[in-house]
Amino acid sequence: MKVKTVGRILPRHLSLLLFSLIVTFFASANSTAQTIYTTDDGQPFQVRVFCPDKDLFAGEVVTIVLEIRNLSGVCLEISADSENVTDEMILFTNPDDHSKIEFTGEFPLVRGQEPVQIQPGNFFQKRFSLPFYYFKVTGRQVIDFTKSIVIGGVDSIPRIPISITATTEIEISPSGPEAWGKRINHLTEALRSEDFEAAAETVNRMVQIKDPRILPALGNVLTLCEARTDPEGELPRELEQIAQFVTIGVVMDYQDVFGDTEEINGFLQRLKHSPSVLIRKTFAAHLARLGHFSCFEGIPTHPERRLLLLEMHDDPNPEIRAIVAMELGEIGGPEAERILREMLEDGDGTVREKARESLDKRKAAKP
Repeated sequence: MKVKTVGRILPRHLSLLLFSLIVTFFASANSTAQTIYTTDDGQPFQVRVFCPDKDLFAGEVVTIVLEIRNLSGVCLEISADSENVTDEMILFTNPDDHSKIEFTGEFPLVRGQEPVQIQPGNFFQKRFSLPFYYFKVTGRQVIDFTKSIVIGGVDSIPRIPISITATTEIEISPSGPEAWGKRINHLTEALRSEDFEAAAETVNRMVQIKDPRILPALGNVLTLCEARTDPEGELPRELEQIAQFVTIGVVMDYQDVFGDTEEINGFLQRLKHSPSVLIRKTFAAHLARLGHFSCFEGIPTHPERRLLLLEMHDDPNPEIRAIVAMELGEIGGPEAERILREMLEDGDGTVREKARESLDKRKAAKP
């Protein structure tokens, strides 16, 4: 009987052991690299980097999170960067062709002017956006993050910079119809469940890749915002971010994607006449920036869209009229000057002031 009992238990233990090994393997395979460091006053802290986004597509801006976790029993402080701190670097490596790209930038770890303090057991996170033009190649990418930080106990002696390094991996997929179908489904589900934070994040990622197939989905978001705008032109706070992402995306990101088609021009007219003050204000402000906008894709092909500002000079909101009056100083032609002279009689003092400044600027620019 004993032998029989052991015979039943042993396979069960082996099965559990095998299961544990499999779980451990997959957990290790999907985890981000974590490194433990020690400050010059002997306090341990942990560093890791990871990408919070899933289903990354070629051409997207990739978000990377740097996390610093306090493993000590005292409060740790990350001081402001000093002259002794070396330049930061993020290194992208494509394992298939072994190509490497170095990206450097300013990544301050302070909150405003105040040093970051991390209590025992807590952590500090910092998000970084990596440019979309580095991620047009599909496949697996290894990202190595290096930075020097000044960290130690709040009551310790002056500290010296510590060089930290962390690694993570991401998978970049092609942005084909199947992928876009998934993204649009995510947006639809987020709107249905009124998870507007998730919906805003989805829209922000959708407009980065500049695919004209998503315009109807953005139109659905705009319809929702129009329906939720109150008689005073105010949007519910939870819809403000998604409204801004849609507006900025269509005006800025899509200016080189859409020609002057009936579909896109109709969308622009909806933005210009939106019942939401926030949408119209965002629309006017970003139309104004088109004349100064350039990117790695080349010079904008539709800077004439700024002329929509001429049609917004009589908007009922004085803040929007002030934006128009200020920016018409940059638009040539007699029609812009005629409108500016009309705006000298506007009922709002700020609008009149901006119109005068723009007329003076135009006059000074004439030979």
